[in-house]
Amino acid sequence: MIKKMSDPTDEQSKKSESPDAQQPQDALNELRELLIGPIQAQLDELQRRLDSPDLHARDVSRVLPEAISLRSQRDQKIEMALEPITEKTIKSSIKRDRKALVDALFPIMGPAIRRAIASAIQGMIQSFNQILEHSISVKGLKWRLEALRTQKSFAEVVLLHTLIYQVEQVFLIHRESGLVMQHVVTKTVSADDPDLVSSMLTAIKDFVQDSFGGTADETLETLRVGERSVWIEQGPHAFLAAVIRGNPPLDLQNILKDTLEEIHFKHRDAMVSFEGDAAAFESTHYILEDCLAAQFKKEKQKPAYLMWGAAALIVLLLGGWSLSSYLSHRRWSQYVSGLRNQPGVVITNVEKKDGIRHIFGLKDPLAPDPTTTLKTSGLKQDQIKFHWEPYYSLLPEYAHQRLRAALNPPGSVRLEFKNGALHARGAALHHWIETSRNRVISLPWIKEYDDSELLNIDGQLQPPQTVTLELKGDTLRARGAASQQWLLEAQQKVKAINAISKFQYDQLINTDIARLKEIKRDIDQQVLFFLAGSENPVPGQQGVMDTLIKQLQELDALAQTINKGYQVKITGHSDSSGTEEFNMQVSQRRAETVLALLRSSGLKHDNLDASGVGDTQPLRRETNLQDRSFNRAVTFKVNLR
Repeated sequence: MIKKMSDPTDEQSKKSESPDAQQPQDALNELRELLIGPIQAQLDELQRRLDSPDLHARDVSRVLPEAISLRSQRDQKIEMALEPITEKTIKSSIKRDRKALVDALFPIMGPAIRRAIASAIQGMIQSFNQILEHSISVKGLKWRLEALRTQKSFAEVVLLHTLIYQVEQVFLIHRESGLVMQHVVTKTVSADDPDLVSSMLTAIKDFVQDSFGGTADETLETLRVGERSVWIEQGPHAFLAAVIRGNPPLDLQNILKDTLEEIHFKHRDAMVSFEGDAAAFESTHYILEDCLAAQFKKEKQKPAYLMWGAAALIVLLLGGWSLSSYLSHRRWSQYVSGLRNQPGVVITNVEKKDGIRHIFGLKDPLAPDPTTTLKTSGLKQDQIKFHWEPYYSLLPEYAHQRLRAALNPPGSVRLEFKNGALHARGAALHHWIETSRNRVISLPWIKEYDDSELLNIDGQLQPPQTVTLELKGDTLRARGAASQQWLLEAQQKVKAINAISKFQYDQLINTDIARLKEIKRDIDQQVLFFLAGSENPVPGQQGVMDTLIKQLQELDALAQTINKGYQVKITGHSDSSGTEEFNMQVSQRRAETVLALLRSSGLKHDNLDASGVGDTQPLRRETNLQDRSFNRAVTFKVNLR
């Protein structure tokens, strides 16, 4: 007997699934949730914030301003990092929309530009007033002689006699190295090399200390060379050196001192770390310019009739010149404005070079020549030069002219051109329709061509190959040859074409009428001969009779087609061999015999008339028997009406 052994894993599973084993497992899970659950929730929340860019950006934005402020207080790495980004941003903004940057800088640049212009104008007016005041006077004449004697300019002599003092140059010099950090100079003075001046001042200072003794803290304060003196204002890290002409007041020293203190206050760090690069002190240029002061002598105003007369003359000359310039500018502006409004003319640039005004632009070949209006504008032709490039204007008046020149449409065709689309309406011959379609393809300004509303005259009239149609204006002419039926149908169809007001066919041969005349001629030439003294035809003339019948039938059909009346006169003749009465009777019977034959063939009785004339109208003069036999005949005469 074999005993079956049980699987240990099965027994463990049964034990774990038992109620007693499940209770400790639940307690363990609950304990794990109590101990680790809050930490796991925090970790999950932290992971969610790290995985979310929006939350991460919001957290950074809360501390970014304080971080930038703290870093800026430590060093300049923030400025150095943002500098290239700022430059690229400004360049990109200028490329994209420079107007926005102009609007932003306008409140700053506008007052600065106005201040600079006002300062320059004020200095120019002051200098001009001084020169004008002393130019037309006894003193002015003396000063002119002095200028000639000393080889100086008159303005310089006036400045020497009227100047109290003037600060010509100001140097900002680094104290330790002796290098120039900034230098300003007045406009009326030619500046020397600032580094050379700085070296000279440093050398003089060292020379004084070495020659006359003194400590390193003792400084050079004043230096005088001829008409000029140098005032030196010392500072902890730099000193100012002002080159002054004349006798300055003591207040100037306070100005120099205040200026140096302001520069030290604003640029102390740059002075401490100065190693020769003066770029950091560019902003001190405007501060130093305030030190370029000047003062002139004030004289009592004396009557100067010559001066006032000269001033009045100058004012008159300036007024006349201004008026002439204004009128010339006005005429020019009016001419250019009128030219801009000229259809077919586009002005791209206007400039003046070497006294010649140049006008650049585009001009349609059909536009009027701009030089024709120069005479009425009051401008001279030799003072204006035009530079035109050809182009095709889309103005309706020029477009129509260009289209008519290219397509040459007849008067029965209406062309409408709008927004690059050309529409042809009316009526035209087939040849013009096909030609215009081929030509339109080569015209670049036409984007679309529509002739669906254009009537094809050839297709409407369907002329035979023997007919040539010609259209001039609204008149249709027909040449060649055509039947009466086609001509009548064409007349009716032309009336229905509104674009054609007249149909001329006087040079058109009517083939039915021509054939009618030809048949009439053939019938008039027909002759039937008869036996002597008899109303019976000579044997062998049946073929002639058959031909005559066919001709008369065709004559009748053509007459009906062209609506024309006719009368066939059948005349019997006889020779002179019988009596007059006999001859008259036999000729009458001969005519009636032929009439009977024609009636039997179906010809109308109303259009046939038979009569005999005997021997009164012989066909030949009887000189022999042959002539006599020829007179025994019946002739025919067709009368059209």
